[in-house]
Order: sequence, then C-alpha cells, then structure tokens
Amino acid sequence: MRLLRVLALAAMCSIGSCATTVPGTPTTDPSRAVRLDVGNYPTSPRTVLPAARPADAYQQEGWRIADAVITMTDVDGSLVKTVTRAFPLISTKQLAPSLLPHFTADQAAELGRSGWLAGYVDNRGDVAATTGRWGSAGLLRFKDAASAERALTAITPAGAFPAPSVPGARVSRVRAERIGGRDLVSLVAQKGEVWAVAAAFMPDARSASAVAERALQAQAARFPDYRPSALDRTDGYPMDSESMMSLVLPAGADKRVVEYGLSEDRNLATGYRSARAELHLWSTDDSRYALVQGADAQAVASSGDTSYVTRFATSAAAKKYFDGQYALPATGSDWQIPGVSPTAGRCMIDVQIPSPINETKVTRVSMCGVQVGRYVHETAAPFSAKARQQAAASYLILQSAPR
Repeated sequence: MRLLRVLALAAMCSIGSCATTVPGTPTTDPSRAVRLDVGNYPTSPRTVLPAARPADAYQQEGWRIADAVITMTDVDGSLVKTVTRAFPLISTKQLAPSLLPHFTADQAAELGRSGWLAGYVDNRGDVAATTGRWGSAGLLRFKDAASAERALTAITPAGAFPAPSVPGARVSRVRAERIGGRDLVSLVAQKGEVWAVAAAFMPDARSASAVAERALQAQAARFPDYRPSALDRTDGYPMDSESMMSLVLPAGADKRVVEYGLSEDRNLATGYRSARAELHLWSTDDSRYALVQGADAQAVASSGDTSYVTRFATSAAAKKYFDGQYALPATGSDWQIPGVSPTAGRCMIDVQIPSPINETKVTRVSMCGVQVGRYVHETAAPFSAKARQQAAASYLILQSAPR
C-alpha cells in the first residue's frame, strides 16, 4: 500500500488533469484503440527531452547515486519503516533537520554555498516517524574534491569528538547532541568529490555512536559502486536509459517544484532507476518491497503524472508481481479496464490512503495496473475514469516497449 502513498504524493504534485498528446500512432491493431478509452493521453512512447534545468540532471544523478546507497535495515534490523520520503536530494530544503538527521540548518546552508550538487540517503526507523529509533545513510556529490573538502571543514564543529577511521577518507563527527530525550550522532567520510554520510537518533549516546559508525563503514565500503557522471554541463546529461522514461506518461505542469530548481513538468519522484534504487522508497516490511525484491525486477521509471513503469527479467516475473499487487476479484466488474483482458489489466477503486503527514487523514484514489510482457505500468488518480484512461493509454504504449 505504500506505493499508493507515493502515487498519491505525485498526484498532489501534478496540477494538469491530463497530459498533452504526443504525436504518434499505436503499434497495435487500430480496432483495439477504438475500444479503449485513453482520454487525451498519448498512446505511443514519448520523446524524452534533454534536461531543461541543471536540477533536472542532478535529480537523475541522485537516482544513480541511490544504486550505491545501503539499506539501514542491513545495519540495524529494527529499522524497517521509511521515516521521510527517500527522493533524490537536490536542494538544501531537503536537508532540513526536521526531514533528515545529518545536519543543522546552518550546516545544510553551508553545503548549498559550497558546491554540493546531488545525493541520496536511505532513512528508516523502528516506527514511521521521526520520534523513534532512526538511522540514515547515503552519499552526497559535490562539484569537485576541493568543494567537498572545504564544505567538510566548514561544518565540522571546533573540538569535535574523534571520528572513526575509514581507509582513504577524511572523517568528521559533524553532530553529536542530545535532543528531546534521544542522542544524535552524525558522521561524514569524504573521498574526492563524494561524501558518505551516516546518522543515528537513539535512546543513548553509546547506541547512537554504534549505529552511526556501522552505517558509515558500510556506506564508505560502497564508494567504488558510484561513478560520478559529468555534471559541469547538464544539457547533454542522459535523461533516459533503455527507453524506460519514454514509456511513462508525461507529467502535468507544477510550478511548486520550481523551488527545488526543477522544471515544471517534473516532481520529486521523476526519473529512471535500478530496482535496487527503487527499494529505498519502501518500508522493508512493505508488500511492494518484497514483490520488487522477489520478482526479478530490473528497472523502474516514473513521472510526475502518477505513472510508474517497472521492467522485469521475464514475462513470468512481471506476471508474478502484477498478480501480487492486483489480486483478481471474485465478484463485481468495477475493477475492469474496458478493452483490456482481466488477465492484463485491473483496478482498485476508491482506495483510502492515509496521509504521509497525518495518518488520521485519508485520500481516496483509484489505482490501475496493466501488464504487457516484461513490463507493468501502475497509476493512481482521484477519479476512476482518469485512472482507467491512463492505464488504457499505457497498455498501448507498452506494446512498443523493448522486448
């Protein structure tokens, strides 16, 4: 059900009710297109445009970084719930102490002045709130090694306690304080233009230090897994990979994302990524986490128009995931997508989704999924007709997906 929350968040970040039609014709039998209600949505893969703003490329680099980020559950088995949304980090607004435990507001502001570009962290707790046991770790990318070094010097407190050693890296303890009855320890290891970061909120200083140090060592061990892309010029940055982004529905305009430096046709969940990177979005005990991990998922792409496409290793693996997410109802017909076989397309109507901010408030949406070969497309919308239109359009788009 946590997928519903992310799709609902994306829906809240999308103002346009329907995407602009992209020229092209479906590759399937035209008679099928007549039976499918696709609204104003495109029915063929779209052309993915270059990054319009530097932050667009930084966001996509954040998804690449995510592939080299550890999962906090592997450090402490009690940390299974996602606490704050694990989207690519491209703005100091996302580093606020109320959202992530690594830096104070002044330290975060210093990163913004010091050439920090992008990053990703995995943060999990024993409860889905910032009030419990909470750990976070990841990687931050700077403009160059000199910028990363200057930033670390600037945010390291005078007289800071000694930090653990990491081979080939400079390590600092940048936060160590007691807040609201819990202890916080935050560590940074710098190697070249990349920081490995780790922080832990625990009942006492000893356990906070132990969890943060284990997380830092685990994350620093994955320095070699991230190979920085060239970001000095972002207009040539690859905004698609293996045609994944061409398969998602275009996003509606949303001026609110401009405060993060993004183009209006994106949101914080936009981009392509590996299946491993996708897992950072979900609680370790969530059904989608288990399904993606256990169904040979290979890659994921999504847009700000509540459009998710997942590619699997085989059609059988895609079917396993699809049937796991969208169980075939025993009765009724409101779950069907007209013109799509029940074995390939299903909806969940009037699903109540708790707010990611206030669990007592709910949003009602309809969620639809379609499976074509190795691909599954999922969408959520406030109205069932719109969700069905998106699913029908994506069903046609997926006919042209690479086999």
